[in-house]
This record gives sequence, C-alpha cells and structure tokens, in this order.
Amino acid sequence: MGAFQSPIDIGRTIASPELRYLEFDYDPTGLEIMLQNQIVRAKPVDLIRVRFEEQTYFLDEIRFHTPSEHRIKGEPHDGEIQLIHRNERGEILAVSILVWEGSRLPAFDVIKAKIPRKEGSKKILVGFDIRNLLPKKRRYFRYSGSMTTPPCQEGVTWVIFQSAIQLSGHQIDQLTLAQGKNNRPPQPLGNRIPLRSR
Repeated sequence: MGAFQSPIDIGRTIASPELRYLEFDYDPTGLEIMLQNQIVRAKPVDLIRVRFEEQTYFLDEIRFHTPSEHRIKGEPHDGEIQLIHRNERGEILAVSILVWEGSRLPAFDVIKAKIPRKEGSKKILVGFDIRNLLPKKRRYFRYSGSMTTPPCQEGVTWVIFQSAIQLSGHQIDQLTLAQGKNNRPPQPLGNRIPLRSR
C-alpha cells in the first residue's frame, strides 16, 4: 500500500472556488442488494451517471459502513454511504454521504427490507431513486486517496459531502446488525490537504 490511503480524518481544508457541484443524472433504477465481506452492497441494474470535473462517471456500487470511515476533525459519524463510480477509463470517483442518528429516512427502509441475512445472498429492489439518499446541501470536501477495502488501490478521487443525512437509531442498529462494524480506521494524511467547495 502507498502513501495516499483512505479513509482520512478531515481537519484542515483549503477553500477552492474552482470546485463545481456534481451533476447527478440519477433516474430510478433496480438495485441488486447483497451482503459481501461484511458490507451491505447495492449494484444498480441500469446505467446511471454523474458529471464531475467535465467527466462522466457511471455508478458501479453503493456501499454501507457503520460507523463512518471518514472523520471530520477527529469525530466519526454513525454511518457512511459510499457511491462508487467509474468512468470509461476505469478511473474511480467515490462520493461519500455521512450519516448521523436522528430522524427516520423512509427511503432507507426500502433498502433495509431487502438486506439479505446470509453472506453472499442477493435480493432485487425495483425502481429505487438513489437521489433520496443525497443531502439537500451539496457542498463537499475533495481529496485523492484509495479504496477502503482490499487491495485498497490508490488513484481514487473522493468527494465527501459536508452535510450529513439522518437515519433513525433503529435504522442504524438494523444496518449494524446485518453487517457488523465494518469501517477501516483513518489512514495517515501525509502532505494531503483536502479542498473545500464553496
């Protein structure tokens, strides 16, 4: 493994007016939901995309972590939802949604009902709108890192929304019950300073 690993603890950041908002071209899609290597994963059945830095990335997989992998000024969140995208060159854009315990999110109940109980099992969810998992405010942090699961390949562009969404305590408990605590601890930051959109 190299020196640009993820997740990280996001402390000092640099404001960058050049960072543009992500353009989510997400239509409702079927999801293939599975439990694999202690991670609840959801793969879209259809091609849905996001535009970022003048490139188009296609959603490859949604991953759920409890508690969060990324930290903000030393503090972990109760959970983290990672939207893993790839472009035509195979480059990876990981969009992270942090989760606090709070109000129930009805959209997550639909996913929760389809989480398999056995490792390697799969269930299909029809017509899910992933936009219902996104925070309303879309400012974000950006940095270069790696995947957080083996082999932890580097060269991943990370976008972490500054605003978290809320799941109820029961929803978080059910997710944790299904997959356990599956967060990778923060990795050395090195000389990286994340950028902050305005």
